[in-house]
Amino acid sequence: MTSPKRRTAHCPNGAAFSEAALLQNPENQTHAGIPYPEAFESHYPVGTKPRLAFELLLHTAQRRADVIRLGPQHVRGGVISIRQQKTGKTLAIPVSPALAAALDGTPSKHLTFLVTEDGQPFEAMAFTKWFRRCCDAAGLSGYSAHGLRKSACRRLAEAGCSANEIAAISGHPSLREVERYTRAVDQARTATSGG
Repeated sequence: MTSPKRRTAHCPNGAAFSEAALLQNPENQTHAGIPYPEAFESHYPVGTKPRLAFELLLHTAQRRADVIRLGPQHVRGGVISIRQQKTGKTLAIPVSPALAAALDGTPSKHLTFLVTEDGQPFEAMAFTKWFRRCCDAAGLSGYSAHGLRKSACRRLAEAGCSANEIAAISGHPSLREVERYTRAVDQARTATSGG
């Protein structure tokens, strides 16, 4: 039996974590204990549009309305710069190795990375429905684009990022929402360390 592939997330303070922490958390599991990221990745290899959408959502922690606007012009020097549609905040998000591989493996001839079958930019609701169908096709019924935003925030918290650091990447206007992730991770660390 081979051990599962380990992925790493980084936060601005330089801390990192591996997928091993996710395997122990029941809310990050799907049928037969298969982690959601690995199930999606095994169904959609790098170079496919669903995989690029997945990596953009998971590694930028952005809302679907912002992910569908991202294009090559937003990436410079290993950083994605975007002005969020909902908040108006301008964010600088480091490009992770997994996202870089997906971007490199999925060439785009358009202003946006993600386009419809006829080469047009996605509308937010159409993207949501399309991504849900991609999840269903991978055997992941009930998963969504928004769920990956939450997963991204949780991963950053597990990497040791503070609420402020997570908000700097996700663009949450209030720390209240982000603190849910850091509190949950702190509770799990405290409970498992005996402290």
